[in-house]
Amino acid sequence: MIKKLFKLKILGGFFSIFIFSCFLKAGEECYQRYSAYFDIGSGSTKGALYKVLSCPEKLTYSLVKEDSIKVDYKNDLLLATSPNQFSSKIRNEGLSALLLLKKTLTKDLNEPIEYKAIATAAFREATNASKFAKEIKSKTQIPVEIISQEKEAQLAWRAIQNKLKQNNTLDSSFLAWDIGGGSFQIIYRQNNKFNTIQGHLASVSFKNKIINQIKNKPDSTPNPLTETEVLAARKIVKDYFQANHSNQILPSSLTNIAYGIGGVLSKSIQQSLNKDKFVKSDIDSWIKKNHKKTDSDFNSPFASTIITNMILVSELMELFKIKEIQTLDVPLVEGLFDAIKSPQSSNFRYLNINT
Repeated sequence: MIKKLFKLKILGGFFSIFIFSCFLKAGEECYQRYSAYFDIGSGSTKGALYKVLSCPEKLTYSLVKEDSIKVDYKNDLLLATSPNQFSSKIRNEGLSALLLLKKTLTKDLNEPIEYKAIATAAFREATNASKFAKEIKSKTQIPVEIISQEKEAQLAWRAIQNKLKQNNTLDSSFLAWDIGGGSFQIIYRQNNKFNTIQGHLASVSFKNKIINQIKNKPDSTPNPLTETEVLAARKIVKDYFQANHSNQILPSSLTNIAYGIGGVLSKSIQQSLNKDKFVKSDIDSWIKKNHKKTDSDFNSPFASTIITNMILVSELMELFKIKEIQTLDVPLVEGLFDAIKSPQSSNFRYLNINT
């Protein structure tokens, strides 16, 4: 029986600590901290702050706040004067974005904070990414791990799994789909084994193919698109699929619905359609109504990819035979929590549940 509870000054107050304590055994020490995690993607940098209570046998966390800033690493690589190297301009933008996100997320917070960043497709491609990651650590005190595409896929799967558990809607198996600026991952688990489709046609790379191959106007926007140009853009996706994924068939038992996260599915398309769940015909109807719009018609820093994102997802849904997408507003970094162990450090404040 719990007889004594040491209170901490945290965002949730005494009541949330009491709820946490109900799961504890007498004599356990539980450590409280805040974790600020950053996802350095190919088109934007996202940050999320979590409140974490870590016990020997249980970890509980809640999202406090999140934010994102456009940093177009992938586009920088495509336009680079030095092949496959981040320019000094984009490195400065990236550092500024991380420092601003760090300040915004942790403002007025006088608690121990754990920092971690993961970097994805553009960093896997850039030859000076490792050096830049060390510079980030030196100037922001945020350690950066450049993760493989397989690990990125598994983080997405675990982030979705955690979200479904919270919503009490976890299926025994499910299809997860994450599309970013430089890559996409479709992942499912069967017989205790992950199966992953790793793609390289994503938001920024597809937009630039349209600009270069259809528009023939480098350094411009693809918008607006004529009906003929929309058909040509769809053909780019079809040709890419035939060259890279034609022999990768998803289990029919999983294709009725895919859970989508990432900037393309859970942000760009969800916000454009104003739907959390949608089918291919929803996207095609939107394209028919909006493909002639210009960047100025969209109130978004990502205006140049809104229409092309729609075309990309419409075609990939058909080619992979995915019938419906349910978007989930969950950060990729939330998948990191499966790997967290209880910290045994005096740097963390703790609760001691006494008998």
